[in-house]
Amino acid sequence: MRALGGDRDNTAAAPPALPSDPGLAWRLHGVVADSGGRGVVLLASDGQRAKPYRAGAELPDGWRVQRIERDGAWLVPPQGGEAVRLPVPVRPAASGPPAGTGG
Repeated sequence: MRALGGDRDNTAAAPPALPSDPGLAWRLHGVVADSGGRGVVLLASDGQRAKPYRAGAELPDGWRVQRIERDGAWLVPPQGGEAVRLPVPVRPAASGPPAGTGG
């Protein structure tokens, strides 16, 4: 399994980004994925704490986790239709010495 976006392969074409769908309130906070589209995602909605969900899980508002990849996850709306991709958030690189080094 690969954890939290490490070891990215940027050679594949990027899938479509999130549409401007006001009904999709989910935010992706982290991913642990395998090559079979399974794994766990950390998702949060409406300012709530992030919770883990596995591929195939139904979210409280009816959305479903369709597939988990190392750089994002695909969600399907409750009424069916086209899946929406949530990319792993890009975090800024840490600056300065590591914590606890006194430098």
